[in-house]
Parts: sequence; C-alpha cells; structure tokens
Amino acid sequence: MKKRENHRKIGKEKEDLAVFYLQKAGCHILERNFYMRGGELDIVAKEGETILFVEVKYRRNANYGGPESAITYQKQIHIAKTALYYIKKKNIPLECPFRFDSIVICGSSIQWIKNAFDFPETLGF
Repeated sequence: MKKRENHRKIGKEKEDLAVFYLQKAGCHILERNFYMRGGELDIVAKEGETILFVEVKYRRNANYGGPESAITYQKQIHIAKTALYYIKKKNIPLECPFRFDSIVICGSSIQWIKNAFDFPETLGF
C-alpha cells in the first residue's frame, strides 16, 4: 500500500473513532469533512445548543510533540474561516453559540479538548 493511501486510511479510522467518542458523549454529528477552498472541517457537531467545529489530530506517539501541537495558529485561521463559511452556507444565526474543539489521539489515548482555541483575532469576529 502506498504511504499516502495509508495516511488517508489511518486518518479516516481516527476520525471515525472521534465521531464515536463524541456520539457516546451525547453530541449529535451534523457533518463530516466539510470542504471549502482553503479549508476543511473534520467534524461539525452539536452539544446542546452549541455548534462544535472539531479538528481531529493523531500521532502514533509524542516523540515529536503531541497531536495538539499540529493545530498551529495558521491552521486555526483556516478552520475559523471555514467555520464562518459553514455558518453562512447553512444559514445559522451568528448569535448561535459555537466553539472550536479538538479530539487528539496519541497512540491508544484519546482526549477531547473543549475550547481548544478561540476565534483568531486577526479575523476580527
């Protein structure tokens, strides 16, 4: 199997695990892999009335930093821009509460980080 195909397969498996984890915690999954030019949302979910934009990151181990270290400020900007596009496209009122979470998987350990990051100031929301 080619290396790229293997990465995609592992990525999908870990996103499936994250979806299961969120559902088990009582979240309703609204969308997976929402794309726009320049960005992607791994998972869009709802916890109560709050819309969650969830980034999933996986590392086999933490030898080169944990999975959360891959959610750079630049990545946060892309996620936030895509979230704004999603909100507009789905006609979600801007008053609706939302947050940016992440599911980080390191080896066999999984952690849900609520409020993983705030809306980037450079976007002026």
